[in-house]
Amino acid sequence: MWGSHAADYARSHFFKNRNGLGGEWLVVAKIIAMMIYLYAVDTIVSDLLDHIWRSSGVAPTFLFYLGTILVFIGILPGYFRLILAETNSPLRMLALFIFYYEAVVIPNTFGFGKNYVSSFDAINLLTFVVATALVIIAMNHWGYRFPRFKFNHQVNYWWLALLVFPRFIFMGFSAGSWSRLFSLPVTFKLASVSDMKGFLLTGVYIVFTVLTICFKEELIFRYLFLSQILNMVTGTPKVKILKSVLFTAFLFALWHLQNFTYQPVLGTIMQATAAFAMGMAFAIICLYTGTIWITVIMHSIFDLFMVDNVSNQSPFSVEPSAFTIEFILITTAIQIVVVLLAIYLVKTASFEQTIRENRLSRQPHFALD
Repeated sequence: MWGSHAADYARSHFFKNRNGLGGEWLVVAKIIAMMIYLYAVDTIVSDLLDHIWRSSGVAPTFLFYLGTILVFIGILPGYFRLILAETNSPLRMLALFIFYYEAVVIPNTFGFGKNYVSSFDAINLLTFVVATALVIIAMNHWGYRFPRFKFNHQVNYWWLALLVFPRFIFMGFSAGSWSRLFSLPVTFKLASVSDMKGFLLTGVYIVFTVLTICFKEELIFRYLFLSQILNMVTGTPKVKILKSVLFTAFLFALWHLQNFTYQPVLGTIMQATAAFAMGMAFAIICLYTGTIWITVIMHSIFDLFMVDNVSNQSPFSVEPSAFTIEFILITTAIQIVVVLLAIYLVKTASFEQTIRENRLSRQPHFALD
């Protein structure tokens, strides 16, 4: 009798329908299978082109472009069968994130002829554009609209200004001390400008920072994650907004913990703390306005400019000072309080429009049976 109950329990919890949240081992197996698939395609193409490069002397730059195209062609079947065809929302969200993360670094994984290629900028831009397009196609196929450029109908711009303002206060964390922060004049410096030579390099740096860092992170955390999480959580509109904001902010903070590999532990913890507050602020702004574009602009400003910074080195790359810790904790608390006030005091009409329009009112373009 006990054995029969155990078997029923196993069947219901570990062999659950793919639309459910059970079958944890199956979810893990699918993720591992997708990662192995991506790695296998990349390795095969890289080894093949390495052989061609060594035996024929073909220009490595051409082979890098060719290899990038071949890898994308090779991973498309897995993209369609392992990602687009998936119906388990948490699994496909994670799978698409891993796919995107792996796809944008394809040229950097090739081991041949790197010392003979003068610049990877154009190749990296190509992979970014293609990988981003595949993310948008997947989201559209699952029924999520791409963020529009105009705001929701009933946005109160005083509340929007209150949500935006604490994030600009946070830019002062690079001042280095309270005395420098409150002294005049306050200057704004373009990050890493001393490392660039000439106007063209500065322009390239700005474009790549905005696209491959700021827009990419907003695409992942305020579109790929936030849109699907908003659709998965339950409760009243305020509860759904609160859950979505907290969950995506946690993921954004977790993302920054990867910097443990080259930053001090305390500095990385402070960065993750700041990222949590930033994630809450950006998520609530996106949910309130119905678009990610204002956060893309804000994110770009924060990454490109520093307030009266004494050096071009990131404050998180060294052991944080007492000022840095105090400043981050204070501004984090301010941002969390402002976000919570907005969730519970702002009229829900604008949030409800985002919830309502998060999904497209149509079926996917094509079926994957």
